Amino acid sequence: SLWEESKKKSDKAIKDLMKAMLFSNNLENLGLEGSSASTSLYKTVLKSQKIHINENGLWKFKSPDLTENQSIFHLWHTTLDLLKNSDTAVSVEDIYSLWRQPPFGMKRGLLPIFSLAFFLTFKDLLAIYHEGMFVTDIDEVLVEEWIRQPKLFALRFIELNKEQLQLLKLVSENFSEDIDFSKELNPLECAKQLVTKVFT
Repeated sequence: SLWEESKKKSDKAIKDLMKAMLFSNNLENLGLEGSSASTSLYKTVLKSQKIHINENGLWKFKSPDLTENQSIFHLWHTTLDLLKNSDTAVSVEDIYSLWRQPPFGMKRGLLPIFSLAFFLTFKDLLAIYHEGMFVTDIDEVLVEEWIRQPKLFALRFIELNKEQLQLLKLVSENFSEDIDFSKELNPLECAKQLVTKVFT
């Protein structure tokens, strides 16, 4: 039917956009060109909201400040507060429940796009779990699952203090000489590299 065909196209546009968000977020327009549905979706949903911006010549996901985009600023910070105040990882589905309620009232189709944008914006502060397991990288397969089954994913706010960071560095250095402990590598990135080295 026409409705099914339209839904297929819409689902494909969302999937294509989310893959571009993940793998090409350092490129202008996420590397999307022409007049495809995913390009239009990018321009209307992300670029217009000032979520994906050029900062000093580098394209990145960044939280707009209050004066640039009040609604996204409140959405992001309300969600961060939800994660900060939870002792456990918060299901992406629970985040969707918050976003669907007033004052946000987000449409269902936009939820996966915004949740990935949220994660990419604050990835230095967030750990992601899939079926209860810590995930170091999201790949194409997980993106598709994120769209279909958000309840399998959860986010947790991570903030390591100096002592924890020192311990992490010490443990990591004993496991691997390949991890670069320059100052640019944030604590969560160290942890992700460590988990990758230990379990692969």
